[in-house]
Amino acid sequence: MFSHTKPNGTPLSQSPLNGISILSFGSIAENSERSKTLTFTNTGNNKGILISSITISGSNSFSYKAPHSFPFTVSPGKSIAVIVKFKPSSTGTKKANLVVSHSGQTGSKTVLLSGTGTSNRVNSIPIVIAKTAGYSSSK
Repeated sequence: MFSHTKPNGTPLSQSPLNGISILSFGSIAENSERSKTLTFTNTGNNKGILISSITISGSNSFSYKAPHSFPFTVSPGKSIAVIVKFKPSSTGTKKANLVVSHSGQTGSKTVLLSGTGTSNRVNSIPIVIAKTAGYSSSK
């Protein structure tokens, strides 16, 4: 009655979500802000990747803005941009992990965030003016 058929297409496979693994903000003055863009790309060719969340753990000097409300899909061959901000409230080295949870290969992508807060205070040096006995500026 029925004969078995064999599909003749490209099988679906989990797509990788690619992007950098380290994002450094360098040194900026405390309470200043610097933004950088992280780009994540679905380098697969036949399956979208569902982005379920983005979280940051570690220093609270880092924050992010996602391009859409969660969850959202990144189509094959397409990219998304995530804006990451660094605003240190104190001096010193700050580190955090930004984790993108998704349905693609590996299930998550982690980016190490780092930056250094520097002092924005100006150090003043006292100036001493001394009078010399017997000296006069008039002739």
